[in-house]
Amino acid sequence: MLALTIFNCSSSRDPALAGSHLLNLLHLAIRYKSKIQLRQAIRMLSIVAMVLISPFVQTPNLQAVESVESLEATAASNFETGNYNEAIASWTIMIAKGLNSDVARLNRAKAYIVIKQPLLAIADLESLEKSAKRNEKSNLMVLLAVAHGSLGNNKESIKFFNEAEAIDQNPYVFINRASIYQQIGNLAGARKDIEKAITIQPSRANYFNLAVLELRLGKYNECITVLTNILDQDSSFASAYTQRAICLANTGKHQEAIKDLLKSLEINPSSADALFQMGKSLLAIGKSEGSKPYLLKAADIYLSQGKTQNYQAAMNLITIPAK
Repeated sequence: MLALTIFNCSSSRDPALAGSHLLNLLHLAIRYKSKIQLRQAIRMLSIVAMVLISPFVQTPNLQAVESVESLEATAASNFETGNYNEAIASWTIMIAKGLNSDVARLNRAKAYIVIKQPLLAIADLESLEKSAKRNEKSNLMVLLAVAHGSLGNNKESIKFFNEAEAIDQNPYVFINRASIYQQIGNLAGARKDIEKAITIQPSRANYFNLAVLELRLGKYNECITVLTNILDQDSSFASAYTQRAICLANTGKHQEAIKDLLKSLEINPSSADALFQMGKSLLAIGKSEGSKPYLLKAADIYLSQGKTQNYQAAMNLITIPAK
């Protein structure tokens, strides 16, 4: 229904614009058909069918909003409050009317990425490539890279990140490219990018990403050091307690891990990872019965999140007989 609203908004004012956008979208769907998941393909076909059979309609709630300032304010407010469909509709009207359309198209692409419609985002972003100024090009390349990464086009994603890096030293280039590198197993490349991001922007989030990577590399003491520094600055960061607990458990320090997990769960009682590790650590110190409530709750949360492997891992631990 989102796509129908979007296309109707633009086509009610300029049918040619809607047709052009549809052709561009079809071209992208064909180009990436071997890459996208079946669900994404079905969505795309649904969009095409709905646009072709739907009459041009008006959008009553947005008709009264005409000025650039009003449309931009409405779109920005809706985006910030999570009303992405409404934000997209406002930006679509701006594009159709030629009101600051390049900015509107860029913002609409960001919204498409948030609602997990990367093909729609790519359609908007590619239309901006030729007209983008140098100071706008880096952000454009980053968004294209993120959209392609969402489709599993890792090679294409890295190419756009590299282009963005050549323009300026944007920390978002490094932190997002590090994520792609981790997906393809290039952990050395991921570490270099995270360290570059920290040099430019020494934020809590970037240091936390480094800690998570250290954990994945099996460098538990390094991970503990980074997380301890984070917690010295912010003692309310639940995920840092959880990750440090996992590192402590991997070094055999389950009692210390349990202390961290209790703090994490006090802040966020619904952290499946904290609950799961609590169950594992209690099992490790011989408290089989005490571990079960934590493992069961972790399993329930993992199941609700669609994390089947994590769910199965928690359930498997519940069946371990008491020592």
